[in-house]
Amino acid sequence: MNTADRSIALLDTALRRRFDFEEMMPKPEILNNKIVDGTNINLTQLLKQINCRILNKFDRDHQIGHSYFMNINNNTDLRRVFINKIYPLLNEYFYNETETIAEVLNCAKSDLNNIDENWLNILEKAQKNDEK
Repeated sequence: MNTADRSIALLDTALRRRFDFEEMMPKPEILNNKIVDGTNINLTQLLKQINCRILNKFDRDHQIGHSYFMNINNNTDLRRVFINKIYPLLNEYFYNETETIAEVLNCAKSDLNNIDENWLNILEKAQKNDEK
């Protein structure tokens, strides 16, 4: 544990002593099976499938919350959220292990090599029930 980790741990302990925290798990149903304009991405299905794979690979506390998807109205919004928020979060969770991230997104490892061009293809695979 480095110095930054220790200072965060102390802050975490101090906050937990002073405040109540209510667990709020992801609620994909809030997304109402919304299909993103310009795509065939169903946000509810996408969130459910990614979180199901995260549960299998990691734990329930690292699931992606529904709030990431709340204000997505078109493919530009979806691309921004995936590339700037979801993908970096998965990289953090899985320590940049491309193979594990590809499993969570139900895609080939090579799909992640050029995420700027392959993002829609990756998300189409990620929302599917079956593995690869």
